[in-house]
Amino acid sequence: MATDAAEVRLTPKDLLRFCRDGHKFDTSKPFVRDGFLWATNHVLMVRIPFDGPNTVPSPTDRPFPDVVRVWGQFMGDSEFTPLPDKTWNVIPCWACEKSGSCQCETCQEGGDYLCECPCCDGDKEVFFPRECKIGANRIDSKYDRMIRDLPGLVVYQRDDPNNLTGISFKFSGGGEGLLMPMEWDKPKKETNGD
Repeated sequence: MATDAAEVRLTPKDLLRFCRDGHKFDTSKPFVRDGFLWATNHVLMVRIPFDGPNTVPSPTDRPFPDVVRVWGQFMGDSEFTPLPDKTWNVIPCWACEKSGSCQCETCQEGGDYLCECPCCDGDKEVFFPRECKIGANRIDSKYDRMIRDLPGLVVYQRDDPNNLTGISFKFSGGGEGLLMPMEWDKPKKETNGD
């Protein structure tokens, strides 16, 4: 019997794939704010309803990011539609030969140091093409792949190239997310040679 996407709910463990530690903020694991469990890697942010304590202190001396303020700037009542078909493929990383690490010329002074591969970010695979679009927003294909797996995914596709902001999305179980574009892909203004 197939499971209805509306019945599927992400767990706190599921949110770990959206976490990446930052230098200023503690984002190495999901955290709680205002009735939601949040996860972010500083490009992609997701939240799911949470019925636990309203706040949980950071296990480090670094604070959590002010996600509630950022969220309010981008989320709203909009028309959400299914994500268009993917336009990228995954291929093995040729730079690190699928190891996820490379010898680092910067760190190598006096030693044989391996660092995360700058081509694949340690993922052992790359996306081709590296960029894709959701509406008029240009994004890294790896983030498109991350949100595609969310059950019941719908996105707000901003098609106005003069009004580009984060890409809002929703998924089953009351989950919501925000994906920042790679760049502000606004049309270049024409100049008259001045």
